[in-house]
Amino acid sequence: MAEALDRISERLDRRSEPTGHLGALDERATAPLQRSMRLTPVAPVAPVANDVRPAPDPRIERACAAIAARPAEPWTVAKLARIAGLSRAAFARRFAAEVGVPPLRHVAATRMRLAAELLAATDASLAEVAAEVGYATEFALSRAFRRLAGEPPGVYRHRIRVAARPPAPRCLAA
Repeated sequence: MAEALDRISERLDRRSEPTGHLGALDERATAPLQRSMRLTPVAPVAPVANDVRPAPDPRIERACAAIAARPAEPWTVAKLARIAGLSRAAFARRFAAEVGVPPLRHVAATRMRLAAELLAATDASLAEVAAEVGYATEFALSRAFRRLAGEPPGVYRHRIRVAARPPAPRCLAA
């Protein structure tokens, strides 16, 4: 499955024209999506002496945790700002600085990653997957998935399952 998600990320890398109902997905916007779709574990990197990073903002972490816990929720910047205990403008500004993309793009990336995981690991119908990840209809999910992954969800599911299937045993009958 990690290989398939890497292929989706590669397709996102090759896209030359920005698209999407949430606004143009420029390089800064797609990078976190690409990182979040890679599921291969990475060995932790030891901190370098001069590598000083500010501590993550706990208010932004609360909002990210809420998105991860309830991706199907109809999130708005106002709802997320309430969870973080900030005004909408302050939340949007801090979230983008901390995470690298605006809040609703992060929501969309989280939903798409979860949809890819569900398509690969379950037999759930597209309508069930759409409901699970927060899309109103299977058509809305299909359109968004095709835009980001470069192929329809059904084709993605079939390709992932064929790739994961062990090779058929060879018969050596004479």
